[in-house]
This record gives sequence, C-alpha cells and structure tokens, in this order.
Amino acid sequence: MTHNILPTTTVDTSSQAAFVKSLDEIRMHVAEEDRERFEAAVEELMYAPFINNGKKINLDKSINDEVLDKFSMQVIKTQFAANPEIYLDVVKSYFDGKTAHEIMINADKCILSWLERETTALQKRILSNETKLNKVLAEKVREDIRMTASRMIVEQILIDQAQYSYDKSFSTAYLNFRITNNTSIPIRKIYIDGILKTPGRSIPWIKDSITCKFPGGLEPNEQRLINLETYASEWEGEADGYVFANRDDLVLTLRVSDFKGPDGERIVAQGGDSDLVQTTSDLERHIAEDRKRIEGLTEQISEIRHRIPS
Repeated sequence: MTHNILPTTTVDTSSQAAFVKSLDEIRMHVAEEDRERFEAAVEELMYAPFINNGKKINLDKSINDEVLDKFSMQVIKTQFAANPEIYLDVVKSYFDGKTAHEIMINADKCILSWLERETTALQKRILSNETKLNKVLAEKVREDIRMTASRMIVEQILIDQAQYSYDKSFSTAYLNFRITNNTSIPIRKIYIDGILKTPGRSIPWIKDSITCKFPGGLEPNEQRLINLETYASEWEGEADGYVFANRDDLVLTLRVSDFKGPDGERIVAQGGDSDLVQTTSDLERHIAEDRKRIEGLTEQISEIRHRIPS
C-alpha cells in the first residue's frame, strides 16, 4: 500500500498546542485509504494507558466495577479536556517523534498486546472452568449412584391393600393401606405418590402426593395397617358436584417415593442433583462462550500481525 506521507512529518509533544498542530499537519498528508486507520490509531494511543489496563482488569476481575468505572472512556475524555497538559505527559511516549505510519503500527501493537492478554486470560478461565466442570461431573456421577441405591432401598417398602373412601359431610378422604418395611432402616415418615383411577379411563380421578408419619417409627420387617385421614382438597371425592367417590370401580395405587430415617433426613432427596445439573449447564455454556470469543480474537490477532512489519 502506498502512503502519501511526508517522511519528516512527526508528532511534536512539547506542548498541547504543538501536539494538536503537528497531528493536523500529519492528517493533511495521510492518504485517503489510510485516514480511517490513522484516526483509529490516534484514538487508540490517546487512551491506551487506561483502556488496555482497564479491559485487562475487567477480564481478570481483580478490581471491582466501581474502581474500574474511573477508567471509562467518557471519564478519560473529560479528564483529558480539563487537564490536557497533564494528560499529554502520560501519553506522549506513544506519539513523540512518531510519523503517521509509526503511529498506526504502534496502535496495532497496543491492540495486539491487549488481544493477546485477553486471549491468555480467557484460556486460563476456560482451564479453570474445565477443572470445575470435571469435579461437578464426578460429583454428579456419585450423586447418580447414590440416588439409584436410595431408590432401590425405597422400593423395598411395600404398600398393598390400598382402599379409598370419602366422607362428603366432613370433606374428609380416607386412605387405608398396609405397609411393610422390608428395609434395614427404621422409618420416621414416608412420602407417597397416589393415583385414584378407574381401569380403562385415561385420566385419573386423583393424582397427588401425601405424607404419613409413624410415631415410634416403623421398624425393619414391621408391618402396619394405616387409616390415613386427609382434608386436603386434592383428595376430595367430588368435582363440580359429581361425587365420584361413590363409584365401585375405583382403584387406589400408592407408591413410596421417599422416606425419612431415624436421623430425620430424607433417603432420596438428600442431594442437590438439580443444582449439579444447573451448574454443569452453566459451566459448559461459559466454556463454549469463551472458546467462541477466542476464535474471534484469533482472527483479529492474525489480521493485525499481518499489518505489522516483521
């Protein structure tokens, strides 16, 4: 590319007036195809001491946003306008004695330096998140094994002879059943999933959960007949004036989904499997976003390196 720039035209930073005048003189000789790049280079170098550091700090999260706000472009421009001589002293090393071509190259080097720092920081963050992800996945495997083992224990609790009745006058439902604890763990409380339906009908009359406590516990190999009363509206035997509880074709199916042992802890629902799933999803998303960002940075780095003379 041909540059219509006088080789002796350089920036003078001896004073604010000289700085502005020398830049204007250089602009007069910058080729049309280079003007946009030149103006962008001047903008970059004018704020390079602050912007580069600010973006690096922001990425590494080593300084809070309130402090980082001091490095915002608007604040920097305001400070520059109010204290041009002081500000010029900070940035003069980027401009003093430089030609237009050297300014554009220096700006490219500044941008390249920041892009490389950001790429390195992203790579470190990806590595950190991958380490976290591996730990979460290992924990999830352990939790899955625990959940499977816990459900196998719960399945050893047998409920049979289940019957449903409803007293409309007291709005009370009765769930009668026999429960046998075939586990080796004394039971303090059980969580039951219940379905009341008529065989052949697609939609059940009632599908809900209920709990049952055992004062004194239900010991291993112990069997007990339960007459469970509930006033919960979910178990009402009527709907819109139709008392379906009077039907003689109702079948009540009860299944234990969880229980509390003597320590008061639930056997199945102890872990945070849903939290692990969410954490896994978040980490995978962050890693993918950072890798995508690195792809874009790599393209920019390649383009800028191509412009910088070797």
